[in-house]
Amino acid sequence: MDNHTCDAHMPGYELRPPIGARSLPCVLPADHWDDHRNAAGTTWANLSEETCDAAVPEDLAAGLSGDAAEGCLLPVGHARWTPHNNAYVSWPARSKRVPRTELILALMDSLSVDDLALLRPFLRLAEMARPDAPDAELLAVALASLDGMFGALD
Repeated sequence: MDNHTCDAHMPGYELRPPIGARSLPCVLPADHWDDHRNAAGTTWANLSEETCDAAVPEDLAAGLSGDAAEGCLLPVGHARWTPHNNAYVSWPARSKRVPRTELILALMDSLSVDDLALLRPFLRLAEMARPDAPDAELLAVALASLDGMFGALD
């Protein structure tokens, strides 16, 4: 590519096979400020050039050296359900804190273990779809999804 184009690749480019539209670099001018676009017309957010740099967890870092022990190479602000990755190893992006869905389920002490296990994935999907929604709304969405799936069996 020439020096007049952006040439940025989609986040995680180095983790995928180098074929297809997602492997093409941005063709917009080097100084553009809006979303990136490749020659196939695929667009992606113009994220920070800074990397997340989250450290490899100690238990995973044992035995690693050099580049394999470096921090996360994904852009700052990558999705929280996207694992950290340094092109050699990947590790969960979640912190050690208890997930919000588990805190909501802990308040539902009237449900059996089986009921909680059935509700858990629906609650996780609701949180992914609406990360800023209040707990009560997430629970309502999860219960409605569950009822929609199994209510049709009646």
